[in-house]
Amino acid sequence: MKDTFKEFKKEFEDSLKSASGLKSQLPNVLTLSRGIAPLVVTPLILTGNVIPGLIAAGLFASTDFFDGYLARKYNNISKFGEHLDQVCDKIFAVSLLGTSAIMNPIMLLNIIPEIAITAINIDSLNKGNKPKTSTLGKIKTAMLSASILVALIPGLNIAVPVLSIPTLLTQVITAIDYKNIDREKDKEKLEIAKQKTELIDFEVPKKVEQFIKELHMEPQSRKQQMIDLLKYKRELLIAKPVKRRKLIYPTQKDK
Repeated sequence: MKDTFKEFKKEFEDSLKSASGLKSQLPNVLTLSRGIAPLVVTPLILTGNVIPGLIAAGLFASTDFFDGYLARKYNNISKFGEHLDQVCDKIFAVSLLGTSAIMNPIMLLNIIPEIAITAINIDSLNKGNKPKTSTLGKIKTAMLSASILVALIPGLNIAVPVLSIPTLLTQVITAIDYKNIDREKDKEKLEIAKQKTELIDFEVPKKVEQFIKELHMEPQSRKQQMIDLLKYKRELLIAKPVKRRKLIYPTQKDK
């Protein structure tokens, strides 16, 4: 977690360096507003001001559209902004879910799976797997939003279980789906690392053997041969399999 905060800080500093002015930071400000929204929305709802609270929640939720639009407009799309968006979205959703559970206890069923989904995404983010919302995740979010809305409106208590229980099932399926996606990305990274190792173990000895055979060359030629060998070892570390194959098995066009 400590490394995550350091990376988050670095991304923020890089975002500030690349910004051309205060306007370019407006998307991040809007995103951050969803993170502090519970300080406004929750007290309003719990003190009986449900309608003003829902209006405030709707305004904060609308920033999820505008921050992306402004980020593209001011050309300030950054890793920091993407990560901040994910974190603030979860804070906003879980806070509203907690508030709805106070108003209608059956919503407690939806809190644990939502926290589990958040934990899976954070873990995936920490490993550099770049978690993204799937179609199933979007359906889950829509169902959860509807459940929260119904739970917060007085007089609609009868309808809450009708939405909450199907939402619970969708949350569980989504959590399993996200975990499977994360595992697949882990496997892909291991496979790439394995391919790198195999290529180095197979190709480098061949090059070294060839180099030894050519030691009878003039000193200047031997120096160039060593440079070529080091360059070749570096090229083997390229992460893209297609580019590696072209380097090792070049076609006539590549040559």
